[in-house]
Parts: sequence; structure tokens; C-alpha cells
Amino acid sequence: MLRNLWDRPDLRRLIYGPRLLDAKLPDPWERLEATWPEDSDPVTAAARFEWREKMVNDLLWQEDRVSMARGLEVRVPFVDQPLAGVVGQWGRQALMPDGQLKGLLREVLQPVLPVLILSRPKSGFQVNAPAFFHQQLKPLAKVWLSDARLRETGLFNPVFVQRVLAYRPGKATRWHYFMLYFMLMSQLWLDEFERA
Repeated sequence: MLRNLWDRPDLRRLIYGPRLLDAKLPDPWERLEATWPEDSDPVTAAARFEWREKMVNDLLWQEDRVSMARGLEVRVPFVDQPLAGVVGQWGRQALMPDGQLKGLLREVLQPVLPVLILSRPKSGFQVNAPAFFHQQLKPLAKVWLSDARLRETGLFNPVFVQRVLAYRPGKATRWHYFMLYFMLMSQLWLDEFERA
């Protein structure tokens, strides 16, 4: 749930319950050293590592599980194998001419997309997480993130969850509310698929 928990055992113990603390995690630096691609360009090496590790073991894995849980056929366009195979052979200069992020992609799409879209800065999934949580999810959280339910499933530390639930909504607590959302969804997932 939180990627930096891998190398921060103190955070892991603070956030997770006994069920997620039952196995020792491998050393992250040993894992990186063993799996980091041999490439003279560090950016290309990082891209290859992300493709092989993060895409497969995180993003695509989650996409597949979430979509298939509801019988949806989902396609992720930029991971088409023939396309990825060709693009994976190109170097950084071809993909990022003059160091421009997504330069080749922007150039190829210039005849199709308006300048407003091509020139706008990158932005993540924009949602006011605290407001959404309080307006839409608070009733669910009272049940599924209750002390008793958290102790029953053992996924998360009830003391930590209750502390985060007590935070005042605001920009500074945005990521805390995303975390509460993930915790809530994990609890619901367990109920639906583990008890069935």
C-alpha cells in the first residue's frame, strides 16, 4: 500500500496489523542490486526496471485483479507487446528528443491532439480525497474500519487507523485519505472474496 514501507520497518509496524506483519520482507537494496538492468544510460535502466518490475508486479497486476473481479475486459494501450517491443529498443534520445519528456509521443500525436492537450503539464488523478471520503465513504468506514473489524481481519493496526480517521480534512492530509480509501477497499475485498 505504501511503497516506502519496504525499507521502513518502523512504518510497516505502525500501519499494518499482524496478518501483514507475518513475513519478513527481503532487503530492498539487495533486490535492486540483483535485478537492476545493465545499461550505460541510467534513465534507460530505470525505465527497463520499471517496465519489468513495477508494471508487472504492481500496476498491471492491480489492473487485472480489479477488472476481472467484476468481469471487465480492460486493455492498457501502451503495453501492447509489439509496440512495447519496438519502443523498448529505442534509446532515450529517440524517445525524449532534447530531453523533452514524452517528446516522441507528443510529436507523433501533434496532428491528432489539440495544442492545449499536448502542452499541458502532467497531473495525477485529481480528486479532493478528504472531501470525497467524508461525503461518500464515511458511513462505510464506520463499519469496515471500526476497531472490532480491523482486529478481526488483522490487516491494519486499529490504533493507527483510528488516529488517521481523526485527522481534520485538508490538503496536508490528502494522502492519508487515499490510504484510508485503500484500507477500506482492502477490507471490503476480503469480505467479498475471502469469506465467500
